[in-house]
Amino acid sequence: MKKAIVLTLTALLYTVSLMGQYSPCYEAAFEEGKRLYAQGKYKQAKTFFNEAKECPDPNTAAANEWIKKCDAAYEKAKNEQKKKDDQALSKAKEKEAAKTAYMKINRVEFGNVTRNGDWIDEVGSVLYSSELLYLKPRIYYDGLLNEDKSITLGVKIILPDGISVLDPDPSSGYTYSCSFTVFSGKDNIKTLTGYGNQNGTAYDSDSYSIELWYEGNMIYKAPFEVKPDGQRPRYEMVPDIDLVKSNAKNRYRIGNSYYKDEEYDKALEWYRKAAEYGLPEAQNRIGIIYSNGKGVEKDEIIATKWFRKAAEQGYVWGEYNLGGQYESGDGVNKDYAAALKWYRKAADQGLAEAQNRLGIFYDNGYGVDEDDVEAVKWYRKAAEQGYDWGQINLGHMYRYGRGVTKDLEKAKEWYGKAADQGNARGTELLNELEESAKPQ
Repeated sequence: MKKAIVLTLTALLYTVSLMGQYSPCYEAAFEEGKRLYAQGKYKQAKTFFNEAKECPDPNTAAANEWIKKCDAAYEKAKNEQKKKDDQALSKAKEKEAAKTAYMKINRVEFGNVTRNGDWIDEVGSVLYSSELLYLKPRIYYDGLLNEDKSITLGVKIILPDGISVLDPDPSSGYTYSCSFTVFSGKDNIKTLTGYGNQNGTAYDSDSYSIELWYEGNMIYKAPFEVKPDGQRPRYEMVPDIDLVKSNAKNRYRIGNSYYKDEEYDKALEWYRKAAEYGLPEAQNRIGIIYSNGKGVEKDEIIATKWFRKAAEQGYVWGEYNLGGQYESGDGVNKDYAAALKWYRKAADQGLAEAQNRLGIFYDNGYGVDEDDVEAVKWYRKAAEQGYDWGQINLGHMYRYGRGVTKDLEKAKEWYGKAADQGNARGTELLNELEESAKPQ
C-alpha cells in the first residue's frame, strides 16, 4: 500500500515540473508576441519575442524561430507596400502628365490656309483676313514621357466677344478635335488640322485666342490677331504652292551657308524653317545635327525622328541615314532587318553608299543568310559608280574568290581605282598584292 502512494506522488510531482518549466514572464511575452504577429504588427511582435528570451527559463529556440518569422513577414510586407506605393506614384505621375496631354507646350504659331489649302509663306502671330478660311496651329513641344503616346486634343477658338467659335455651348463637348501621337524627347513640332470659322466665312480682322483642352483641362491658350488685308505688305500676299516650295529651299540654302561656317545654331534655325514646309533635305540635315551633336546636345532619338521624316518622303539620304540608325542601334533598337529595308530603298535609288552597305550585309550575314554572289552584285553597283569603298570590297571578293572566280589582276584593278581616288587603304592593299607577286 505504501509503495502505491509513493508512485502516485512521484508522478504528480513530475507533471507539475513539466507544466512549470517556463516562467510566467516568458509565457506572457511569448503569447503577446504571437498575438501581435497575428495582427500584422511584426516589429512589435519581434520586441516581445526578444523580451521572452530574457525571462527566466526561456525556450530560446522557439523565440528565435518566431523572430525569424517576424523578420521575413516584415520584409515581405515592406516590399508589398513599396510596390503599392510605386504603383500609386506612377498613377499620380501619369495623372499629372495627362493634365498637360503628356507634353510641355513651349509655343504655338499660326499659319494662314487659303481656300485651296495653300500655306501663306510667313508663319507667326499676325494673320491677315484676305482668303483666310482655315487657321492651322503649329505646336512646338517637349514630350514628357519616355515613350510615344497617342492623344486627342479638344480645340476652341475664342472670338473677341468671348464666345467659342468651335464650341459655343461648353456642355455640348468639342465640335472639333485633333488626334495625334505625342513624341518623346524635346523640340517636337505638330501642325494641327485647319480650323475654320463657324459659318464657313473668313475670319474678320480682330483679336482672337485658341484654347487646347485635354480631358477636361485647358492645357494652353494662345492669342492671335487677324489684320485687315490692306495692311499686308505686297511681298506677304498669298503665294502659290510653287513659291512656298521655293521659299523652303531658299531657307535650306541659308541653313547650309551657316552650317558651312560652323554656325550650327543658326543653321538649325533655318533648317527648321525649311523642315516646317516638309522639305526632306532640311529634315535629314536636322537629323545629322542632332546625331553629331553640332550646336546642340547629341540626341540620337531626335536624330532618328528627323531621319524618319525625310525617309518616309523617299529622300534617299534620309533612307540611308535611317538604315544606319537601325544598324548601329542609335536612337532605336538595333534591327538588321529594318536597316536592310531602308538601305535597299536608298540603293534602289542608286545611292552607292547604300549599295555598298547591302554588299556588307550579304557578305557578313547581317539579318540575312550569307550570300557572296549577292554581296558581289551590290559591291559592283557601288564600285562602278566610283565609290572607293565599294571598289575595295569588290577587290577583296576577286582576291579571295568569293562570289566570283579568283582573279588577282582584277583585285589589283579595283584596289587601284580606290587608290587613284586617294583612299589610303586601297593603296595599301594594292601594294600588298604587287609585293606578293614579285619573285622571292
